[in-house]
Amino acid sequence: MNARQATQLSEDQATNLATISRLMKEARSTQPDRHQPNRESLNAIRRAVAHYKKCEWKEAAVAAAEAADHDQRSSIAFHMLGLALANLNQKHKAFTMYERALALDPTDTDLYLNIGTAAWDLKLYDGACKAFRAYIEMKPRCHKGYNNLAGCLRDKGEIDQAIEVVRNAIFLMPEEAMLWNTLGTIMGEQSDFEGAVTFYREAARLAPKMARAYHNLGHALSHTGPFDEALANFDLALKYCENDADRAETLHARGICLAAMGRLKDAWPDYEERLNPRCSQAIYFAISAPRWHGEDLTGKKFLFAGEQGLGDEIMLAGLVPDRAYEIVFASGASRLGPCRARTAPTETATGPVRIA
Repeated sequence: MNARQATQLSEDQATNLATISRLMKEARSTQPDRHQPNRESLNAIRRAVAHYKKCEWKEAAVAAAEAADHDQRSSIAFHMLGLALANLNQKHKAFTMYERALALDPTDTDLYLNIGTAAWDLKLYDGACKAFRAYIEMKPRCHKGYNNLAGCLRDKGEIDQAIEVVRNAIFLMPEEAMLWNTLGTIMGEQSDFEGAVTFYREAARLAPKMARAYHNLGHALSHTGPFDEALANFDLALKYCENDADRAETLHARGICLAAMGRLKDAWPDYEERLNPRCSQAIYFAISAPRWHGEDLTGKKFLFAGEQGLGDEIMLAGLVPDRAYEIVFASGASRLGPCRARTAPTETATGPVRIA
């Protein structure tokens, strides 16, 4: 399945765009201590911003790179280039551009949030936490710093500290839905799904159009029940999704929920999202062969590639009619060859070919 182009900015992307616009306005001011980008650089940044608004990440990156070429002292150009590269999933390059921008303008508070996020994506947890704490010090009433710091501490394995950060932030800003959502996520990852449901409900109450809260609530309810309510929340998440990546994640989770309800016919189309490159759990196959769509396989060679390991392949092998067609397992004959030697003595194998 080909990934569809995103058509609108997420909340974070819109915030980043507003930051760039503010910095451009300040750069055109008469403040003596602020670097004044030259005209060619500002024009290129304007083109980058126009592309960014349309979610044209590649074009935005090219224009931002031109701006940086025109003015190597322009922190705005490197900041914009980092944002575009981050959306192209060029995480390390984005991190490097943020570092360049921060060195040129250490007063840009949003850079600390972005460089922290980039470091977090690269699993540089200590550096990410340091950046988020610096952002919190500069903007103590903004929930984003606390939210990201808690998430980073959670991934680092410091669960108690993560919970403390979120609870303290909620005490300061009880109306911020994202903080309640993050607390629910931390609870859910500790398998406390009942506790997670409580926090996700509060997030959805505070932000009735927050797709992430409905998705997470659906996921938690898939563990606790009822399934009907979980499905309804996945549908609400799809209604308010801001981009294709979130939509792919929700469809995949919805498919699993439908399967658990016994609605297999409805589940399979959604479960196919596991093959969508936009999905974080996407499975990639390095196999130069067409996928099977139900056509007759008599006389053909059929390759099974288990998606989750040996158990999948054993299950699939049991469903294959003997001698209907030649069987090739992606795992190789050494694992399953003996299992079928009695009924499929001509079985061949290609060796490991799956990357996932």
